[in-house]
Amino acid sequence: MKTTVLLLTKQQAEHTALLHMGGADHLAMSGSSVFFDGAALHLRSIDSPAQQAALLPAVRLNAGTARSDGLWTWYTVTQREEQIPISIKETQSARPRAAMDMGPYVDWRDGPVPTVPPDSAFADAATWSLNWETPSMKGLSQILLQVDYVGDIARISRGGSVLDDNFFNGLPWDIGYLPEAPANSSETMKLQILPMPAAAPVYLDAKARRLLDSVPGRAALNRARLIPEYEAILPVE
Repeated sequence: MKTTVLLLTKQQAEHTALLHMGGADHLAMSGSSVFFDGAALHLRSIDSPAQQAALLPAVRLNAGTARSDGLWTWYTVTQREEQIPISIKETQSARPRAAMDMGPYVDWRDGPVPTVPPDSAFADAATWSLNWETPSMKGLSQILLQVDYVGDIARISRGGSVLDDNFFNGLPWDIGYLPEAPANSSETMKLQILPMPAAAPVYLDAKARRLLDSVPGRAALNRARLIPEYEAILPVE
């Protein structure tokens, strides 16, 4: 019995998955997120509307273009690039917070720990109105609202209902979003950022601490943007 050994580089291996398609196992290598739903191969990416996947062995796919490269067959799908402008308006400046509310004594911390502030605390939060026109979702799986901010807690609301919140850790906050309104409708969300008090007994790494120390009032919105996640669907013949 003949055995073939396939060697992959570390980078190739990190981007390769084993999928069962058309009654057989296949290796799928792609810079996109890849999965098979039983009928079609799906590629998802926030990096580019042009997506590629290499399959071994080859599969007949009813979409995209195919080319052979040694043992692999590369499939390419190119979609229209989407850019979604966003309007950002500050509607309220933050009021400073002197300190965090502390909870009961905790043995393993040898002292009290901060508690999550009540909803009423957000009456003093820095607030922005985010507005955009909903795009067509053709060729998209979702939209990411990415918020790059400094503060204690941020939260996003729509129509008076809180959709999600996030505790500051120095990294941008990505919020998955699926439009409820039809394309070209106006969408408005409210972003609130609660300031981080000067006395904040919470762990943050050095980078996050530097970001906090650089912001007067310790609450700021550096950037908010909408990032389309492209989805190519390649049915298996």
